[in-house]
Order: sequence, then structure tokens, then C-alpha cells
Amino acid sequence: IAPIKYRHYAADKEYQAEVAVLTRNIKIEGDVNDSPPTDTTNAICYKGDFEQNLLSTFPCKGKYLTGYGGHIRIEGAAVGRVASVEFHRMGQTNRLGKYPLHFHLMGTNGFDSYATDNSVHESYYRCIVAHGTTGLTISRNVAFDAIGMCIYMESGIEERNKITFNLAAHVHSIDLPPMYNTQEQDDKYESNSLRNPADVSASPFYITNMYNEIAGNSAVGGWSGFAAPTLPKVIGEQRASKVTPHKRPTLTFNGNMARSTGYWSKLGGCIYIGGFLEERDSDKKLVYNGGRNVQKNSVNGGKRDRRSPEDSNGNKVWNRFTNLKLSLCSVAGTDWNQRGKWYKIDVLDHRDRSFNAFGEVTFTDCSIYCRTNNGLNLLPVTSSSLTSLERRWENKDYMAFRMYDTGQKHIMSNFVIKSCNNASKPITNGRGRVWTIPLGKNIQQFQTIIKNTTYVETPYPSSLVAWTLADEDRYGVYFLNFLDIDGSATQRSKPTIVGSSGQMVPGKAGITNENANLWWKTTRGSTKGCDHRPNYHLPCYLCNMESFYIASLELYVGDKSIHSENNYEKEIGKAAHWGDNNLGKNGVPMSGDPQIAGPFDHSHQGGWFIQYHGGAPKRLEIKKMQIPHDRTLMIAISYPKNTEFTIISCAAYSSGVCREDKSDIAKQKVFSEVSSIQEVRSSRGDVYYWDNQKGYLYFRIVAVGLRSSGNLWWKKKHNEDFNYHYDEDTGLYGPGKTPYFSENGVGIPYHPSSNYILLVQASCDSKDGNFCNDAAKTDPPPMECGISRKINEC
Repeated sequence: IAPIKYRHYAADKEYQAEVAVLTRNIKIEGDVNDSPPTDTTNAICYKGDFEQNLLSTFPCKGKYLTGYGGHIRIEGAAVGRVASVEFHRMGQTNRLGKYPLHFHLMGTNGFDSYATDNSVHESYYRCIVAHGTTGLTISRNVAFDAIGMCIYMESGIEERNKITFNLAAHVHSIDLPPMYNTQEQDDKYESNSLRNPADVSASPFYITNMYNEIAGNSAVGGWSGFAAPTLPKVIGEQRASKVTPHKRPTLTFNGNMARSTGYWSKLGGCIYIGGFLEERDSDKKLVYNGGRNVQKNSVNGGKRDRRSPEDSNGNKVWNRFTNLKLSLCSVAGTDWNQRGKWYKIDVLDHRDRSFNAFGEVTFTDCSIYCRTNNGLNLLPVTSSSLTSLERRWENKDYMAFRMYDTGQKHIMSNFVIKSCNNASKPITNGRGRVWTIPLGKNIQQFQTIIKNTTYVETPYPSSLVAWTLADEDRYGVYFLNFLDIDGSATQRSKPTIVGSSGQMVPGKAGITNENANLWWKTTRGSTKGCDHRPNYHLPCYLCNMESFYIASLELYVGDKSIHSENNYEKEIGKAAHWGDNNLGKNGVPMSGDPQIAGPFDHSHQGGWFIQYHGGAPKRLEIKKMQIPHDRTLMIAISYPKNTEFTIISCAAYSSGVCREDKSDIAKQKVFSEVSSIQEVRSSRGDVYYWDNQKGYLYFRIVAVGLRSSGNLWWKKKHNEDFNYHYDEDTGLYGPGKTPYFSENGVGIPYHPSSNYILLVQASCDSKDGNFCNDAAKTDPPPMECGISRKINEC
């Protein structure tokens, strides 16, 4: 028996090397002379041969494509039961259906069939394949050294199969693997040398339909460990099926392990729920993209969907991933889709981040062990030969958890964080970050809650709250935030709002802590309740939550071109809290990005002040109001004297018209004028106050009646989906109880879609049609009660 060839770490039992037997008494193998590929000469390419800065060596294009081994196919009305067989030198590269063991179009005969306790090694095309087969058991098999996806569900119609307790390792991509440092990738097209273009991202397990039992498996190596691309339709012979693969939820995804994956791509996860595979209608050829895809159009027209799981009645549900151990990954779990819940996940020795997730996602009972003793010793500290991806490991440039910049809802509960930049041996220069917020091109909403965090060791303070990404001249720096619902993440032991105090560095990608803005500071003067952390990687305020919460809005002023992406790098106005004199110093800049987020509770005092550099807005559209129903958000805007107003809320606004295209949608609600700020503050959110003498317009923004589907507001007739206040006089619902995305007793408010708007129209003269000609006040209104000690209290 030969000694092991490589070092294997198992000293502290965090994770171990897999041991498997490949030999069986029954053996089926291809001929040793005729089966192996012959196109293997010069199969390794080097940096310089290809425009590739991430890696020093990589597989050359057009190699290892001629493998021609045997294949076994069980099909149709047959029942196939295969156990304890060794498959060696099997499969024929890029020849559809020529796989080592293939269950082909068997339908429900799969319930009487199985592949158990087999081994597949030195395979030239896949390992064990279920195609058009339901209920098949694939269990306790070992696969090693395979070209293309290995344990493989082919077309998206395969459901209720049992993929359990298999080990698949050392899987090789066909063509060049996607080698990216970003979330976007290029489309790959079917060809004779790449029959399924998803094989550029070859992984041990390939899952086209989540409605299967996937449990107890181990994946080692590959572009990712478990790859689950989005399929909008079934592909291949059964393309006429009404099954919509990307809407099928997880049946079971439990107890799986993956490690040593994601080498080729920064975001290649041990679990990779992402990518997009579709047939081109014109010729039925496959097109694959392994990236995020929300920016890409389908080759058949329209946008590419992300996975959106539904139950049998069409109600939205969440994919569930439970009891996973993910080690030595670039990213432990990447989920580019709309809804997911991750429970009891152990993450160890990740290179970049623990999770990278889109949509409505919860993470519960997760253990993040950033560097075990193995991880601390994998690479020499001084090595000139390391590639850029390897150097990211060497530099310990990891993030315990990395949030997202916009459009998400994430709840993290019961995290245990270990060896993630300990204060006793700190990693400096912005590396080894714990809670990290990206500073991208978009401004953040309220989208993150953290609850019940435990640190095994005290983390290095400056890395506790951090930023990443950082495009130049992006005003999102002023609105970065999250809610530490019990103060455990920030180690304050009290509910805490975390908000940026940093400043943008003009012309540079970064943040400075100079002249901290006051937007997220809820106290004023010497009042206690906020801690300033200017030396955190992300300079921020940590403020007592008390009755405060976080709201977000979209504000569109005048011509929509003002809010084109070209103006995201331009300051167009300021926002401040009432009572904060000197708007230029104390106000937070607003850019062409219409998004704004900030702390509030104006039940008794205070409000937000909005001011544009062009002047008072002649027309202002407010959308996507993310506000809890039990909080009050007041807005003040300065206008020239003698201005008159029309303010309406509209449930179905489109192309400048408030529509009534369904019988149960109220066309609009026109606000009435009242005589005091307090009347507005205590209203249902359908009145305004115009202080003509001082030149301030006041109105309240409320949580809008929103059905669970997220489509309808301000109902005319009773609907049990709402459970909101009903006004017999107007026939309208609202304000009502805000729907939340919730888990473990906490929730993030939903907001209505952009079809619902609050529209403010001012009757003033305007040269450009966007702003009133006459000057308006440039400072916020004073607090009604006097000098502020908090943003809502005197």
C-alpha cells in the first residue's frame, strides 16, 4: 500500500479528508488502449497564453475532448437495479446519452430502480445520470476523476429522486472554466466540443430541479460542489412538459458536505444556486450563463428569471438548505435567487465570504470559523508564485458575512463566529472583516437584521463593521446601515441601529472618517445613546434603537433624466433632520440615485427635511415606501410663498396616469389640507399642512395596505388578505399593518411596487419644468418643541 501523496488535515476534527474504495468485484471498463483521450498534449496553459490575470496556469481550450469509453443505458419501461459495480474508463466526451450509467426517460419506473454502492472513476463524460426519470435512488456511490458534471439530473423534469450519501470528487470542466473575479459572466453556447455549455462550470452534483431528496452527500473539488442552475423550461425531448423547473422548491437538501471548490471563480460557491440554462427557440441549442444573470436578457426575449420557488397552488415558498458543512470554499453558499432559508450551516476556512445571497433570505444557527489551524497553514506567507485568487487566501482577505448593496432582505440569527480576525492577533489594512457592507453603485434600503451573535474570541474592533467594493463617487456611503436587533453583533448588548458616519472621497473609491455626517446619529449635543466608531473600517454610529427604526424611500424629482444612472455620481440635494441648522454641514448628500434610507420615529416630534440644489420640486414622486405601520415618518420640503399643492396617493400609476383597471383598486386618494403639523402627524397619511408664512410643506408617509402577493393597495372592498383599517366613508384601506419578511421574531418591512406612488405637485412658475423659479429656504424647519436632544425629542 502506497503512502498518501498529499497532506491531509484532521487534527481538530473540524473537517476530514474523505476515504473511499474504488474497486468492486464486478467491473465494467473501457479498453485501456482505445478509451482514454488522445488530445492531452500541452493541456496546461500559462498566464500570457490567455488574457487571464487570476491564475498562473489553467486548462487549455480544446483538450481532453476525445475520451471514448463504454456506457450503460437503462431506458423506457425497463426497471434498472445496479449495485456494487465498478465503472472504469467509461463515458464518451460530448456525446449525449453516452454516460457510465444512464437512467433514460424511465418516468415513474424510477421508483423501482436504483444505483447503489457503485464506483465510477476515470470517467470521460459524467458519472451517474437521471434523465426524465422520477423516484430513482442514487445512493452510497463513489465517483472520482470525471469530465463534465458528475451526478447529473439532465433536463429539469427529474423529481422525487433520492440522491443520498454519495461521494463525488475531482471533477473537470469542459472548455475553459469561467475564471471571474466578478458576479457577471459571459454566455456560453452549445457546440460539438461543448454539448452542454453548463459543463464549463462542471461540478460533482448538478441539480436542474430542486424537488428531489438530496441528503448526506459529499462533494470535493469542481467549479462548485453542488450546482443548481435556473432552467425556465424543461430541455431536450420532454421540452413540452408543463413543469417549470425554476419554480420547483427544495424537497430535501440536508446533511450535505462540500469542500475545496470555487478555485476558478471568486463567487464559485461550495453550494452554487445560480446560473441560467435555456434552449434557444430557433434551433433548440443550449445557452448557459454561470453568473448572476439579472442584467442579462434571454436569447428568446425578455429577462432571465431567477429561481422563484412556489408550492403546488402557486404560493411563494422558500428553498431550504439544512445541516451543511462547507469547508475550503471561495464562498460557502452562493444563492442568486429570490427566496432561500439556510439552517445549521458550518462554514470553515472560506476564502472570500461565508454566503453570497440574493432576495429574501434567512440564515439561522450558522457557525463561521474563518481560519482553522489548517486554514492558517495552507499556504506559505511568502510565496511569489501565488496567483491572485490564492493570494486572497494568503492575505486573509475574507469576510465573515458580506451583505448586499440594494434590493435584498436578509436576516441572520444565532451566528457563532470563531477565529475571524481576533483582537489578540489582529489582521490590519482592512482585511479579515466581520460584518461587511458593499459600497456599490446603488444606495441601500433597510434590508439587514442581525440577532443573537456569539463571538468565541473578541474580534479586532476596527474590522467588526466594514465596507467593501467601493465604486468611485458613489453616494451610497452615506446610507449604509443594518439593525443589530439585540446589540450582540456590535457587542453593545442593547438593540442598535448601525449607520455610516463616513464621507465619500471625491474621485476615489473609498471612505474617510473626516467630518462625520450626522444623518444616522439619533442624539444631539451631549445626549447619551450613540457611540461613534470613526476608526472602524466603516466609520459608523452605533445608536440605541429605542423607538427608532429604519425607513427607505425612492424620491423622483421632475424630469426622470435627473435620476439616470449617469447622475448617480452627482449630488443633487441634501437631506437632514428637523432642527439641524446649517444644511450644508449637517445634511447628508442625495445623488441622482432616487433611494434614501435613514433612522426615524416622528410619532411626537421631528421629521426629515428634503432640499434640492435646483430649488423646490415642482413635481415629486415618492415610491417604494418601506415603513413599519407602527411608526410615523414626517417629511418637510421648503417652497416659495403662495405656492399651492395637489397631493395624491395612487395605487396603479403608469405613464403619468392613475389607472383603475381592476374593480378592486381605488383610483386615487386626494390629500386634504389641514392647519397644523400635529394634525398631519396624527393623521392616516392623507392630509398635508402648508405653512405659507415660513415656507414649509409638511406631510406624512405611511405604511400602505399591501397584500401578501405584493400587488394591490388601498382596497375598495373587504379582503381578508389585508386585515387593515377600513374607512366606510372612502372605501379605502390604509394605513394598515405592514407585511414583513420575518424569521425568529424579527422582520424587515416589505414595500409596495413602483406602481404605487405618492405624488406631490406644486403650482409654481418654473423655467425648466423641474423646480420652482423663486428661491426656497435652505435650512430644515425647527423642532416644534425647541432645541433637539434627539432627532425626535427636545
